[in-house]
Amino acid sequence: MIDHLSITTTDLDRAQAFCDAVMGALGTGGSDDGSPGIREIYGPDYCAAFVRDPDGNRLEVLTRRPEEQQ
Repeated sequence: MIDHLSITTTDLDRAQAFCDAVMGALGTGGSDDGSPGIREIYGPDYCAAFVRDPDGNRLEVLTRRPEEQQ
């Protein structure tokens, strides 16, 4: 079991296009398990969304504002 997996990007536009396509895969058996938003319980810059794949695995997409923008 993997608890957390971090993937970074050097091209935010490309990453956005990928995430949009993946989130579109909700129509193929995945489900929303927490809409995108700030999760202040984890910190003021912790923005996450949660989905479940068809097997019930919970996937978390997380971003944080760069420190210079906080």
